[in-house]
Order: sequence, then C-alpha cells, then structure tokens
Amino acid sequence: MLFELLMVFLIIIIVSVLILIFSKIHIDILFKNSNSNFNGLITINYLIVQIKYNLKKQQLKINLHLKNKTKTIKIINTNKQDETDKSENSNTDETQQDDKDKEIKQLLKDVSNAKVDILEIVAYIPKIIKFNNAKIQLNLGLADSELTTKVTAIIYSIGAVLYPAGLYIKLIPVYGEFRIKSNMDIKFDIVIFNCLKLIVKIIRKPKLRKLIKKLISYA
Repeated sequence: MLFELLMVFLIIIIVSVLILIFSKIHIDILFKNSNSNFNGLITINYLIVQIKYNLKKQQLKINLHLKNKTKTIKIINTNKQDETDKSENSNTDETQQDDKDKEIKQLLKDVSNAKVDILEIVAYIPKIIKFNNAKIQLNLGLADSELTTKVTAIIYSIGAVLYPAGLYIKLIPVYGEFRIKSNMDIKFDIVIFNCLKLIVKIIRKPKLRKLIKKLISYA
C-alpha cells in the first residue's frame, strides 16, 4: 500500500513538473525611448502569475489571476533615488545625460564586438518563438559614422533572420549626430523548456555574457 502511494505521489510530481516546463510564457513588451529617456511596460504571464515592470516608474508588480480576478501580491520599487536626491542633483542633469550617452555608445561598441555570438543566438530564436505582429521602429545615430554603420549592419542582419518569425524592424540610420530613438511593440509566446535551452546557449557565449552583464549594470 505504501509503495502504491509513493508511486502515485511520484507520478503527480512528474506530471506537475512537465506541466510547468512545457507551459507557455506570454510576453508583451511596449517600449519607447529618446536617447537615455526610457518609457515602457513589460508584461509576463505564466499560468496564474502575472509580472509587470514599468520602466518609467521603475516599479515591479506581481499579480495573481484567480477566478477572473487579478490580485496584486507584491509591488517592488527598483528606483532607490528619492525626490530629495533628484532635487540635489538637478544642477548636474546635463552632465549626467552626457555620461549616459557615452555609456550607450560604449554599450553599442560591445554589441559590435559580440556580433558573431548575437547572430548565432538570433538564428536560433525563430525555432522556438513565433512573434505576434511585433514591430520595432528605430532611428540610430552614434555621431561616429563607422560605428553607426557597423551597428546598423548588425541590426539589419538580425531583422533579416527574425522577419520570417514575424518580427519587423524599421531602421533609419542617422549620420553626424547622436540619436537613439525607438518605438517597440513586441508580443510573443515561449515554452519554459525552450526558454531554458536559450539561456544555456547564451551562457556558453562569453562575449554575450559580458554584454548582458553590462546591460544589467546599466539598467
């Protein structure tokens, strides 16, 4: 009798794990920016859990969907700078903007250096993701014409690979000035298992790991 109960318990665990790893994550990304001014909303739905991140407010909200109702269980403010700090730093806004622009330019140089790794990962994405009316509009100018050309070429390469999967990228290169202006509306589904495989592939790319670390630190 005990053996039968253990087997039933084991089967329940196995089925539950399979449901978890083969369930779809629904991801919706709305994003706009003008140079270092960011605004957008990232929404992730997985089973009964919904995670929302507001880029402008820098606020993370975790919700539960229960019986056609949404209940907020956690709100996390990721912006540690209070209003006092902002008022004290108001005189240095222009300097801070210049620093941010320099950081972005350095980040895009790192993107150029990681081109091979990025394109290899991008080539794998259409195998595991189907986009739903996903569009990106981008005006890109880095003052440095050579860097603008290199990054533009990478983006064109990414767009060519992802277009059959349903992601459309409209890119307008801008020369002679620094401008990064974008408008994104991206919706797609991905199975947890495929997401894990993608993460493993990314971890194996050293230049891409370095780029992601910089992106995280910049955020």
